[in-house]
Amino acid sequence: MAAAPSLSRRTTETLRQAFLGAPGYPRDSMRTAPRVILLVVVVFSVLSMHEVRAQTGEVVVSSDLELLSLGDISGGGRVTWLLTGEQASELRTKIIQMYDEKPMWPRGFTYECQITTHPSVTPPRVLNNQALDVAEATMFLAHLENELEGGSRPLTGTDFRFVRITRADRAEQDLPADQSSSGLVGTTINTTQNIEIRFIFNAGTRSPGRSFDQMNESIASAVHNVFSFDAFDYTSRAGCQSPWSPFPAVNGWWRVPPNPNSTFGPGDFLWHGNRTAGNRTVIPWVDLGAYPTDAANATSYSEDIPIGTPTRIDLRFATRATMTFDHTGGAAPGDLLLVQVRTQQSSWTNLTATNDGDGDPAVDAFPPNVLGSSSFDLSPWLGELIYVRLLFTANGDATTGGTGYFVRNIRVQAPSLVTGLIDHRHIDFVVGFLSFSDFRTTDVGAHLIRTPAGEIMFYNARYTAGNAPSDQARFATFDFLENPQILFVLLVVAAWLIGLFQSRFYERFRIDHPAKMRAGVEKTKWLHWTGRIVILLLVLFYFFPTVFGAGLFISGAVSWGLSIGSAVGVSAFTWFWYDRRGKRIPPVPELDATVVHPSELPPPQPTADDMVVRLVCAHCDMDIDDVAHAYRCQCGNLYNRVHAAELGTCGNCARTLDVVPEPGESMVTIKCPFCGELQVLEERTVLKVTRCENCHMVLEEIPPRYNYLVITEQPVLAYDWFKAVVKAGTPGLVMSTTFPEKLKREFDLPEGAELYWLSDTSPGPRTLDPRRLDFEIMRALSNFVKNNKGGALVIDGLEYLVVENSFDRVLKFIKKVNDLASVHDATMFVPITPTGLGPEEMTLLRKEFDKVETVPTKT
Repeated sequence: MAAAPSLSRRTTETLRQAFLGAPGYPRDSMRTAPRVILLVVVVFSVLSMHEVRAQTGEVVVSSDLELLSLGDISGGGRVTWLLTGEQASELRTKIIQMYDEKPMWPRGFTYECQITTHPSVTPPRVLNNQALDVAEATMFLAHLENELEGGSRPLTGTDFRFVRITRADRAEQDLPADQSSSGLVGTTINTTQNIEIRFIFNAGTRSPGRSFDQMNESIASAVHNVFSFDAFDYTSRAGCQSPWSPFPAVNGWWRVPPNPNSTFGPGDFLWHGNRTAGNRTVIPWVDLGAYPTDAANATSYSEDIPIGTPTRIDLRFATRATMTFDHTGGAAPGDLLLVQVRTQQSSWTNLTATNDGDGDPAVDAFPPNVLGSSSFDLSPWLGELIYVRLLFTANGDATTGGTGYFVRNIRVQAPSLVTGLIDHRHIDFVVGFLSFSDFRTTDVGAHLIRTPAGEIMFYNARYTAGNAPSDQARFATFDFLENPQILFVLLVVAAWLIGLFQSRFYERFRIDHPAKMRAGVEKTKWLHWTGRIVILLLVLFYFFPTVFGAGLFISGAVSWGLSIGSAVGVSAFTWFWYDRRGKRIPPVPELDATVVHPSELPPPQPTADDMVVRLVCAHCDMDIDDVAHAYRCQCGNLYNRVHAAELGTCGNCARTLDVVPEPGESMVTIKCPFCGELQVLEERTVLKVTRCENCHMVLEEIPPRYNYLVITEQPVLAYDWFKAVVKAGTPGLVMSTTFPEKLKREFDLPEGAELYWLSDTSPGPRTLDPRRLDFEIMRALSNFVKNNKGGALVIDGLEYLVVENSFDRVLKFIKKVNDLASVHDATMFVPITPTGLGPEEMTLLRKEFDKVETVPTKT
């Protein structure tokens, strides 16, 4: 497993793209919202991800989940345990007592019969030097990894929040334990250094949605769960070769099948009866007085089978300890079944069951067809090594009665759990459709950031072990009302509608004024600022739905209501306001017929000085290449004279466009530079876009060694210029989305020109995959330009390349080709339609070419 990149860096970059690069985001809010958003993200990240300085005796757990939620949730995360003060000393003591003192795990522990030193130590042996060596620390980290993966449990993995951890490893698994963790290697029981352990993990879930606990102790307890003890009847366990029972059938105890006249189900019992009495066989479950009058049968906890030598139970690692078993049957009065415990230094002590309530140490009796259970508390002996036994003893009064006691399902449990103060800091980072909702918080609460890319949830909890906060939330892989992508589209639409209708209602109000008064009509500023503030609030509630706390979560349903209600409410009030003002528009003042009002003076027409800046027709958005063809309205709008004459009225101020017809032009004679044929043309004819009637070549030589961007509805002009350059014997290359044979017929291309087809449907030597921009296409162009200095080339289909690759990649590609062509004196033509790209993209593209030629549709 490889470590994922830094969460804070990925979070910041993703949010910057989501917030600043989101299409359709209201321009009026762009100046303020991103700064607010980024500031809050940084604050949350600092509060949740900074290096903690924990107080004495804390377990600080920092974790995160980074998930991709497109269907099934999959991904991973990181977890760091930082144990300080007493917590560090407690865990370090457990590790040394097990991994340094013992050659292998005793039976009953989770990793029983496994070695406690790394396999690199050969032969396996106990180091027992009262310090943690690299091999011992490495084995502890390996068992911690196994604990997270759940390899020792029937259910694989560790459930954490709404996912299950399936694989885990050290964050720096390629480094030794002393470098991938701190506070372990080289320490002793007396060391006071903090312990820090860093892991990464894989996680996932197939649950489409459910409520989950915001915090549980599964991760915090994992470092202690390694030392849990659980001894019970079983036939085999990984690492141990022989079956065993923690209390063997020895010293007068027998293993017998269950009562055939009961519903106990399968599973042998331990019975203290005398299998043979005199010359007959005693039958369990049937005979009365089936045990000797002076019986004293004892079976102790043992790891040895069949010898059954008593073995100490190690409670030095346990947080609590209990012994339980099921039992039935009974004996004569005064004949007792007892559970006893002792240490190496003390004598046997009788235990009293915690669940019978009579205060009598003797185990209760039951009819042989009724199964009871007893539980005994071993917690007073925590931190010690103890012996535990079952003792049946008769009082020697020569009286026996009952079938004797039958015992099974004997189990000694001593879990090792985290104790004390836990400080858990967690972040969920989800990319995709998953959403969080339905926050139920009583103590801590959560902070949610919603983005078009996904959601980020911060949750920090500080609590005492065993008392985790009961805060909950709900997740769903796809919820239409809560989906962040749908809510973002809703936000953009609502913001667009508010801006659109406010502008339209104001424009209608302005047009309702007489033409002579429109220039002085102003917006109601507070009304339009109200619209901007509403948009900003919608943005705030979208990105930060817990801005008022998790208890006042702005859910998806509320966001729908706010967005639709705001769009309708603000638009309706704007209509009402301007409609009311429109009804109070004053009448037009009468003017003396002999006085010429300044507004009726003809507007100043464009002059040659205006050509210093770009002239664009307000009707067709095309460049006006000659100032003589431009007409300026009184409101300042520029029109091509032809369009101004056709429209008659300004689309901006509704004034009449009085266009004076141009005088007739004189005719001139032009000689074709290619065939020498004379042509009679109007004086203002643009020669480089006009063909010779004889040879069909353009009537002006095209200057070579330039890069041309040809903006035209049809690419034929780019091919005419290409032929004009190739006509002089220059090598040529054409790349187009049109099939080569069709291209030859349509544009009458020279036979020597190399033709390439940009297509992903028919592979071939002259077919290039449009998606392999930097490989196949660039290689073909590079080979041609380098091998044919001064050549000419056409790249037709720029819009198609943008669709297949993205504009940024195509722009970089064009810059490379332009640089390559300039170095090798090549001439390049790139045709593109006027509406093929957006205004911003067209502006960036223009800057990359030596010459930009805009050809109107009529030409």
